[in-house]
Amino acid sequence: MGHIIDISHHQDPKYIDYDKLAAQLDLVIIRTQYGSRTIDKHYKTHHREFAKRNVPRNAYAWVRGIS
Repeated sequence: MGHIIDISHHQDPKYIDYDKLAAQLDLVIIRTQYGSRTIDKHYKTHHREFAKRNVPRNAYAWVRGIS
């Protein structure tokens, strides 16, 4: 089974060794937004850094239904 992580602004890029992390991953799922008004502040960095290392990526927007 592959190694997959879900990453968002809670994982600050300044604390991530992307080379080390990418070597352990088969896929990364990156949150792009939280709710209807909050864009994830690190999603572009996460996408760019994993793309440089050829890690397959996917993205999602987290939303909460009200009705």
